[in-house]
Amino acid sequence: MPFFHAIIVRQEDPKDDDSSIFLVFERLNTTSTPLSEQEIRACVYHGPFNDHLRRANENADWRAIYGDINLRQKDIELILRFLALYFDIASYERPMKLFLNELHEEEPPL
Repeated sequence: MPFFHAIIVRQEDPKDDDSSIFLVFERLNTTSTPLSEQEIRACVYHGPFNDHLRRANENADWRAIYGDINLRQKDIELILRFLALYFDIASYERPMKLFLNELHEEEPPL
């Protein structure tokens, strides 16, 4: 009978923040073809906001501006960057990837 090894990662403190899971996933993602930051976000921060980003990416007007769907989700990240800066530019601090992760965690009302 086959078995699978599993490692469960849980952030103890702060409890309402999954940033450590993103960083662990990013660190483990070093072999083969590395995932883009947005591909990692899609795995870690799944939910209604991520679904909204995917639907926005399918919008015909957006597709006319951006072009073909990017397989590495660069187009979705561009939408996320716009929304993050639109909703909360006052609290922006580098690095951008952590700023974008925070927006994903908050799931802004759209």
